[in-house]
Order: sequence, then C-alpha cells, then structure tokens
Amino acid sequence: MTEKYNKEQIEKLIWANPIRKVAEKMGVSDIALHKRCKRLGVVKPPPGHWAKVEHGKPVTTLKEERDKKYRNKNWKCYVKKKQNKTKKGWRIE
Repeated sequence: MTEKYNKEQIEKLIWANPIRKVAEKMGVSDIALHKRCKRLGVVKPPPGHWAKVEHGKPVTTLKEERDKKYRNKNWKCYVKKKQNKTKKGWRIE
C-alpha cells in the first residue's frame, strides 16, 4: 500500500465497492486486504451482498451490520477456559 488508509476510509471503500476492486485500487491482493480488515476490526459486507445489489434485492447497511456485530459481542459471555494439568477439570481465567 503506497497510501495509508485508516479504518474509516477502508470501511467506506469496502461498502462502496467489492473488496477485489478496492484491493486492486490500493495495489494489494484481496487476501491482504481481508487480513488488514480483520486486524483493524473493519465491518465488511456479508457474503452475497454484491450479488443482491446487482439484482436489486434489499441489502443490509453498514450501520445494521455494525450494530449486529457489537450486539453479539456485548450479549455473549466470552470466558476463556483452559484445562488444568491436575484432575480438577477446567479453570476460568
């Protein structure tokens, strides 16, 4: 990437065009862009989004996807469990 893009800029580009086109514009592969999005926490369109757009079907917006992502994180209890070497079973960290 010759230019530096922040999270909001990447998110706008990805929601305006398919990831392959955005990656081509940035001069990187689409896999590299996927990895960067994951690292930055960018909300990407769901699978089939661009096919729905092409056929005129209703699609979710960035705001709806963002709400869904953060709602799921807040409602679930993320508890990291590791197995002890003793016979006590599971310990919670």
